[in-house]
Amino acid sequence: ALKRSQASVNVIVNGLQVHGDKYCDGNIGEAWGRFPSAQNHLYNAILEADVKAPILISGDVHHAELSRKDCYSEQTNTIRPIMEMTTSGMTHSWGNKFCSRSDSTIICRSPFTTMATRAAMTIAHWINPWYELVLAEGLEGAKRGSQYSLEYNFGELEFNWVGNTTRFRVFGAETLKPLLSLEWKMDQLSGSSPMDSQFLQPQDFGRVKDQDGPWVCSHYRGIPGPLQSAFAQIASTLTITVLISLPIIVIGIALVFCGRLLSRVRSQKKKTD
Repeated sequence: ALKRSQASVNVIVNGLQVHGDKYCDGNIGEAWGRFPSAQNHLYNAILEADVKAPILISGDVHHAELSRKDCYSEQTNTIRPIMEMTTSGMTHSWGNKFCSRSDSTIICRSPFTTMATRAAMTIAHWINPWYELVLAEGLEGAKRGSQYSLEYNFGELEFNWVGNTTRFRVFGAETLKPLLSLEWKMDQLSGSSPMDSQFLQPQDFGRVKDQDGPWVCSHYRGIPGPLQSAFAQIASTLTITVLISLPIIVIGIALVFCGRLLSRVRSQKKKTD
Protein backbone atom coordinates (compact mmCIF):
# COMPACT_ATOMS: atom_id res chain seq x y z
CA ALA A 1 0.00 0.00 0.00
CA LEU A 2 2.82 2.42 0.87
CA LYS A 3 4.54 1.86 -2.48
CA ARG A 4 1.32 2.76 -4.31
CA SER A 5 0.85 6.01 -2.39
CA GLN A 6 0.69 9.19 -4.48
CA ALA A 7 -0.04 11.42 -1.47
CA SER A 8 1.96 14.58 -0.82
CA VAL A 9 2.32 13.53 2.85
CA ASN A 10 2.29 10.00 4.29
CA VAL A 11 1.42 9.74 7.98
CA ILE A 12 2.37 6.43 9.61
CA VAL A 13 0.73 5.88 13.02
CA ASN A 14 2.39 3.55 15.48
CA GLY A 15 1.92 2.78 19.19
CA LEU A 16 5.60 2.75 20.19
CA GLN A 17 8.31 5.33 19.68
CA VAL A 18 10.34 4.57 16.56
CA HIS A 19 13.36 6.90 16.77
CA GLY A 20 13.90 6.93 20.52
CA ASP A 21 16.00 4.43 22.45
CA LYS A 22 16.16 6.12 25.82
CA TYR A 23 16.01 3.24 28.27
CA CYS A 24 18.44 0.38 28.78
CA ASP A 25 15.58 -1.93 29.78
CA GLY A 26 12.54 -2.50 27.57
CA ASN A 27 10.43 -3.07 30.71
CA ILE A 28 10.93 0.60 31.61
CA GLY A 29 10.06 1.99 28.20
CA GLU A 30 9.16 0.04 25.08
CA ALA A 31 10.47 1.35 21.77
CA TRP A 32 11.52 0.17 18.34
CA GLY A 33 15.08 0.98 19.39
CA ARG A 34 15.00 -2.14 21.59
CA PHE A 35 14.66 -4.13 18.35
CA PRO A 36 17.28 -2.57 16.03
CA SER A 37 16.89 -5.11 13.22
CA ALA A 38 13.12 -4.56 13.02
CA GLN A 39 13.62 -0.80 13.36
CA ASN A 40 16.08 -0.77 10.45
CA HIS A 41 13.69 -2.90 8.38
CA LEU A 42 10.91 -0.37 9.02
CA TYR A 43 13.09 2.56 7.93
CA ASN A 44 14.05 0.77 4.73
CA ALA A 45 10.45 -0.22 4.01
CA ILE A 46 9.43 3.45 4.26
CA LEU A 47 12.32 4.85 2.23
CA GLU A 48 12.45 2.13 -0.44
CA ALA A 49 8.82 2.93 -1.19
CA ASP A 50 10.10 6.43 -2.09
CA VAL A 51 6.96 8.06 -0.67
CA LYS A 52 6.71 11.80 -0.19
CA ALA A 53 7.09 13.35 3.26
CA PRO A 54 6.86 10.31 5.57
CA ILE A 55 5.82 11.33 9.11
CA LEU A 56 5.73 8.96 12.07
CA ILE A 57 3.19 9.40 14.88
CA SER A 58 3.76 7.55 18.18
CA GLY A 59 2.99 7.61 21.90
CA ASP A 60 3.17 5.45 25.06
CA VAL A 61 6.01 7.33 26.78
CA HIS A 62 4.13 9.83 29.01
CA HIS A 63 5.63 12.90 27.34
CA ALA A 64 5.67 14.69 23.99
CA GLU A 65 8.56 15.28 21.63
CA LEU A 66 9.51 16.05 18.05
CA SER A 67 12.38 13.92 16.79
CA ARG A 68 14.23 13.31 13.56
CA LYS A 69 16.50 10.75 12.01
CA ASP A 70 18.50 11.24 8.82
CA CYS A 71 18.96 8.29 6.49
CA TYR A 72 21.60 7.90 3.78
CA SER A 73 21.64 5.73 0.67
CA GLU A 74 25.05 5.10 -0.86
CA GLN A 75 23.37 3.89 -4.06
CA THR A 76 21.76 7.28 -4.73
CA ASN A 77 24.09 9.41 -2.53
CA THR A 78 20.96 10.86 -0.92
CA ILE A 79 20.16 11.96 2.64
CA ARG A 80 16.49 11.92 3.64
CA PRO A 81 14.88 12.89 6.96
CA ILE A 82 12.20 10.93 8.77
CA MET A 83 10.28 13.05 11.30
CA GLU A 84 8.43 11.65 14.29
CA MET A 85 5.88 13.32 16.55
CA THR A 86 5.37 11.57 19.88
CA THR A 87 2.36 12.65 21.91
CA SER A 88 1.19 11.07 25.18
CA GLY A 89 -0.71 11.37 27.28
CA MET A 90 -3.87 13.23 28.05
CA THR A 91 -4.42 11.53 31.43
CA HIS A 92 -0.90 11.08 32.82
CA SER A 93 2.59 12.33 32.11
CA TRP A 94 6.06 12.53 33.68
CA GLY A 95 5.44 16.14 34.70
CA ASN A 96 1.89 15.93 36.06
CA LYS A 97 0.77 12.46 37.09
CA PHE A 98 3.15 9.58 36.62
CA CYS A 99 0.85 6.63 37.33
CA SER A 100 -1.98 5.87 34.93
CA ARG A 101 -4.39 4.05 37.25
CA SER A 102 -6.82 5.96 39.48
CA ASP A 103 -6.45 3.32 42.22
CA SER A 104 -2.64 3.53 42.23
CA THR A 105 -0.63 3.53 45.45
CA ILE A 106 -0.14 6.53 47.70
CA ILE A 107 3.43 6.79 46.40
CA CYS A 108 2.16 7.25 42.85
CA ARG A 109 -0.41 9.81 43.97
CA SER A 110 2.07 11.76 46.08
CA PRO A 111 2.91 15.32 44.93
CA PHE A 112 6.52 14.56 45.83
CA THR A 113 6.60 11.68 43.33
CA THR A 114 5.33 14.02 40.63
CA MET A 115 8.01 16.58 41.52
CA ALA A 116 10.68 13.87 41.56
CA THR A 117 9.72 12.34 38.21
CA ARG A 118 9.55 15.78 36.58
CA ALA A 119 12.97 16.71 37.94
CA ALA A 120 14.49 13.35 37.00
CA MET A 121 13.24 13.50 33.40
CA THR A 122 14.31 17.12 33.02
CA ILE A 123 17.82 16.24 34.20
CA ALA A 124 17.82 13.14 31.95
CA HIS A 125 17.11 15.36 28.94
CA TRP A 126 20.05 17.57 29.92
CA ILE A 127 22.67 14.88 30.32
CA ASN A 128 21.70 12.14 27.83
CA PRO A 129 22.91 12.20 24.21
CA TRP A 130 19.41 11.96 22.79
CA TYR A 131 20.52 13.42 19.48
CA GLU A 132 17.27 12.53 17.71
CA LEU A 133 15.46 15.30 19.60
CA VAL A 134 14.93 18.34 17.41
CA LEU A 135 16.64 21.57 18.49
CA ALA A 136 14.82 24.60 17.10
CA GLU A 137 13.16 27.94 17.76
CA GLY A 138 9.51 27.17 18.45
CA LEU A 139 6.82 28.95 16.46
CA GLU A 140 3.70 30.68 17.83
CA GLY A 141 5.38 31.36 21.18
CA ALA A 142 6.10 27.67 21.76
CA LYS A 143 9.17 26.21 23.43
CA ARG A 144 12.67 27.01 22.20
CA GLY A 145 15.54 24.56 22.18
CA SER A 146 15.02 20.85 22.81
CA GLN A 147 11.58 19.96 21.50
CA TYR A 148 9.97 17.94 24.28
CA SER A 149 7.33 18.53 26.95
CA LEU A 150 6.50 16.67 30.17
CA GLU A 151 2.98 18.14 30.44
CA TYR A 152 -0.38 16.59 29.63
CA ASN A 153 -0.52 16.82 25.85
CA PHE A 154 -2.05 15.97 22.50
CA GLY A 155 -0.76 16.66 18.99
CA GLU A 156 -1.98 17.86 15.63
CA LEU A 157 -0.65 18.20 12.09
CA GLU A 158 -1.67 21.11 9.89
CA PHE A 159 -1.18 20.74 6.14
CA ASN A 160 -0.94 23.91 4.07
CA TRP A 161 -1.48 22.69 0.51
CA VAL A 162 -1.04 26.19 -0.94
CA GLY A 163 2.21 26.92 0.89
CA ASN A 164 3.40 23.30 0.64
CA THR A 165 4.15 23.11 4.38
CA THR A 166 3.39 20.84 7.33
CA ARG A 167 3.17 22.24 10.84
CA PHE A 168 3.66 20.00 13.87
CA ARG A 169 1.90 21.16 17.04
CA VAL A 170 1.62 19.75 20.55
CA PHE A 171 -0.94 21.31 22.90
CA GLY A 172 -1.24 21.13 26.68
CA ALA A 173 -4.28 21.05 28.94
CA GLU A 174 -4.14 24.59 30.31
CA THR A 175 -3.70 26.95 27.36
CA LEU A 176 -4.49 27.36 23.68
CA LYS A 177 -0.87 28.31 23.00
CA PRO A 178 1.01 25.23 21.76
CA LEU A 179 3.71 23.66 23.89
CA LEU A 180 5.64 22.70 20.75
CA SER A 181 5.23 24.10 17.25
CA LEU A 182 7.52 23.64 14.24
CA GLU A 183 7.05 23.72 10.48
CA TRP A 184 8.80 22.23 7.46
CA LYS A 185 8.19 22.33 3.74
CA MET A 186 6.86 19.11 2.28
CA ASP A 187 9.79 19.12 -0.17
CA GLN A 188 12.18 19.10 2.81
CA LEU A 189 10.35 16.19 4.42
CA SER A 190 10.52 14.37 1.09
CA GLY A 191 14.27 14.86 0.76
CA SER A 192 14.06 16.88 -2.46
CA SER A 193 15.08 20.11 -0.67
CA PRO A 194 17.72 20.42 2.08
CA MET A 195 16.65 20.75 5.71
CA ASP A 196 17.44 23.97 7.54
CA SER A 197 19.97 22.17 9.75
CA GLN A 198 22.14 19.37 8.37
CA PHE A 199 24.63 17.99 10.89
CA LEU A 200 25.58 14.73 9.17
CA GLN A 201 27.49 14.30 5.93
CA PRO A 202 27.56 11.10 3.82
CA GLN A 203 30.87 9.95 5.32
CA ASP A 204 29.42 10.14 8.86
CA PHE A 205 26.99 7.30 8.19
CA GLY A 206 29.94 4.90 7.90
CA ARG A 207 30.10 4.99 11.73
CA VAL A 208 26.63 3.48 12.06
CA LYS A 209 26.88 -0.18 13.07
CA ASP A 210 24.73 -3.27 12.41
CA GLN A 211 22.33 -1.90 9.81
CA ASP A 212 21.48 -3.85 6.68
CA GLY A 213 19.75 -2.55 3.60
CA PRO A 214 20.30 0.29 1.16
CA TRP A 215 19.40 2.97 3.74
CA VAL A 216 21.42 3.65 6.90
CA CYS A 217 19.76 5.86 9.55
CA SER A 218 21.17 7.88 12.44
CA HIS A 219 20.13 10.53 14.96
CA TYR A 220 20.27 13.71 12.93
CA ARG A 221 22.56 15.56 15.38
CA GLY A 222 25.22 12.87 15.45
CA ILE A 223 26.10 9.42 16.70
CA PRO A 224 26.77 9.19 20.47
CA GLY A 225 29.67 7.06 21.62
CA PRO A 226 29.02 3.95 23.74
CA LEU A 227 30.84 5.34 26.79
CA GLN A 228 28.91 8.59 26.56
CA SER A 229 25.60 6.74 26.43
CA ALA A 230 26.56 4.37 29.28
CA PHE A 231 27.66 7.24 31.55
CA ALA A 232 24.44 9.15 30.86
CA GLN A 233 22.30 6.07 31.58
CA ILE A 234 24.07 5.48 34.90
CA ALA A 235 23.79 9.14 35.88
CA SER A 236 20.08 9.20 35.00
CA THR A 237 19.39 6.03 36.99
CA LEU A 238 21.22 7.37 40.04
CA THR A 239 19.37 10.69 39.76
CA ILE A 240 15.88 9.20 39.76
CA THR A 241 16.85 6.71 42.49
CA VAL A 242 18.09 9.49 44.77
CA LEU A 243 15.07 11.71 44.07
CA ILE A 244 12.53 8.96 44.69
CA SER A 245 14.40 7.84 47.84
CA LEU A 246 14.84 11.37 49.19
CA PRO A 247 11.94 11.22 51.71
CA ILE A 248 13.34 7.99 53.18
CA ILE A 249 16.82 9.53 53.33
CA VAL A 250 15.48 12.68 55.04
CA ILE A 251 13.43 10.66 57.55
CA GLY A 252 16.47 8.49 58.27
CA ILE A 253 18.70 11.51 58.88
CA ALA A 254 16.00 13.08 61.08
CA LEU A 255 15.68 9.91 63.17
CA VAL A 256 19.45 9.70 63.65
CA PHE A 257 19.59 13.39 64.64
CA CYS A 258 16.69 13.02 67.07
CA GLY A 259 18.25 9.88 68.54
CA ARG A 260 21.55 11.63 69.16
CA LEU A 261 19.79 14.69 70.58
CA LEU A 262 17.75 12.54 72.94
CA SER A 263 20.87 10.67 74.03
CA ARG A 264 22.64 13.95 74.76
CA VAL A 265 19.70 15.25 76.80
CA ARG A 266 19.62 12.05 78.85
CA SER A 267 23.38 12.24 79.41
CA GLN A 268 23.16 15.84 80.65
CA LYS A 269 20.27 14.95 82.92
CA LYS A 270 22.29 12.14 84.55
CA LYS A 271 25.17 14.53 85.17
CA THR A 272 22.79 17.05 86.80
CA ASP A 273 21.33 14.36 89.06
